[in-house]
Amino acid sequence: MRVVPWCRCTWSRGSRVRAPSEELSERITQQALGTQHLMASVEGSLRRPVCRSASPRRARAQGLPTTGGACAFHVSDARTAGMINHMKTDKQDVANNRTSSEKGRILHWNFFIGGHLSASVPVRLVERTPEGQLVWMETGTPMWRTALPRGATHLRDIAPHERPAEGYPVVADRWPMGDALFYQPAGAAHSVLWLFGRRQKFRGWYVNLERRVHRGDDIDITDHELDINVAPDRTWCWKDEQSFAEKTGHPAYWTAEEAVAIRTEGDTVARLAEAGTFPFDGSWCDFRPPPAWTTPPRPPVPRHPLLSPSTVPTSPTSPASQQNL
Repeated sequence: MRVVPWCRCTWSRGSRVRAPSEELSERITQQALGTQHLMASVEGSLRRPVCRSASPRRARAQGLPTTGGACAFHVSDARTAGMINHMKTDKQDVANNRTSSEKGRILHWNFFIGGHLSASVPVRLVERTPEGQLVWMETGTPMWRTALPRGATHLRDIAPHERPAEGYPVVADRWPMGDALFYQPAGAAHSVLWLFGRRQKFRGWYVNLERRVHRGDDIDITDHELDINVAPDRTWCWKDEQSFAEKTGHPAYWTAEEAVAIRTEGDTVARLAEAGTFPFDGSWCDFRPPPAWTTPPRPPVPRHPLLSPSTVPTSPTSPASQQNL
């Protein structure tokens, strides 16, 4: 069978056979016009006043719908109004994308040292996958920090037995460090920070060895003191080795066996830096937050200045950590 291609042919009366694409285009146009006409008619009927007069003849003479009761529009109009409201609600929900993994969602990064809260800073969710999540911390963000006694510069310098049993009060402040993008791999005892300086210039990576528990919008961080600095050329060095050794064995921190595991975690991440594999492969070094993101507001006063006991670290994608999202 020979297939004859569609073509434009002129008949004797001036009519022509139209290609399927023309018919499809006209059909779509008619449907669109019909939809617009329907919506205009519906909205017009909703805006049209209803005559409450007892005389239907007078109402019809004025071209107005009538009602026999107190209702201001017909049942069909009410049903249509509900339809429109439902459509508008669906459109707004899609636009807002209100899900637990919503990009830009504000989370609370709570930093604990020896079981005591040191800082609570709001961060924005950049990305969440089964492998982990990325969050953005902006310099100058309103936050809460521990109100230390006079003469103390950092909570880690105060011995646990010298701290109040109920924890220190907190005071309002702003995040004093530079912008940072945090990668928090699921199930890992560390996070990796991309550090940015002025004009968003990438300054290198920072590996924070930690224990992380996710509770709804709260990310509770137990700091393990020992950290790693990684330069842009991927050379690296340990940080705070002496204070890590001094805290090892204290009941508020970690045992000698746990110290070995903490250092092993750091060694593993350092090998990634040496190999130039993710997160040290150059990705995300040019990250810029969306222009629509504003500085997060200061969160409510932290309700727990002491870290709640928990034996199992959770990831942002685990069921336990998402039940309150």
